[in-house]
Amino acid sequence: MEDIESLGKVEEIICLGDIIGYGPSPCECLDLIMEKMASLMGNHEAALLQGAENFNPKARKAIDWTRRELNLKDTSDEQAVKRMQYLNDLSQNAEENNMFFVLGSPRYPVKEYIIPTDPRRPSKLDANFALFSHICFVGHSHIPCVITQEEGGYEVYSPHDLIGHSYVFDSTEKAIINIGSVGQPRDRNPAACYVVFDEEMVIFRRVAYDVKKTRDKVYKIKELPNFEGDRLLEGR
Repeated sequence: MEDIESLGKVEEIICLGDIIGYGPSPCECLDLIMEKMASLMGNHEAALLQGAENFNPKARKAIDWTRRELNLKDTSDEQAVKRMQYLNDLSQNAEENNMFFVLGSPRYPVKEYIIPTDPRRPSKLDANFALFSHICFVGHSHIPCVITQEEGGYEVYSPHDLIGHSYVFDSTEKAIINIGSVGQPRDRNPAACYVVFDEEMVIFRRVAYDVKKTRDKVYKIKELPNFEGDRLLEGR
């Protein structure tokens, strides 16, 4: 938030989902999102509300702990009631000014991953690119990239391939932007990742923070595996 505010020109902030999940501060994260920005539903919010049967045992244990921390069933707790209402009202996708927003993919909003190797799977991308008109923003894999639709197929660019970590669009182009992750990057860079978009250019922003402090918070919570803290140090 400090980095966004330092830019001095951001008019709207959108979170694509997975506000909660593996992290040690779900109440603080959810309350911040509720106050500062719009959000969509991620697979972790869906699991929180509907059950985490499809999650692996460690992830399911983390969701169960998160649910208890948020205290969603305590109707005497005003903030808990607000959190429950907010989570129940989340949409799985949104569209605005030829921009499509979703956590996973247009085809399967809280299930399917869009990853940098997907140009090798043109049928998968064909199905997803058919569902939006210009630019689609996704997350879920936590790996930032730009995938563009070309005459001969698809091209992928990592932020490292882009001058100034930015990509400029023309009005007729179609592309999927994977914004990476603020809370748990998985591209071997531990700095938080988000993007700024001005309808013509997307800029990937990386923000360093005290990763060890967050790792230590994870260590203190027995329901969260130490791995979820260790991976933060390496961005994996």
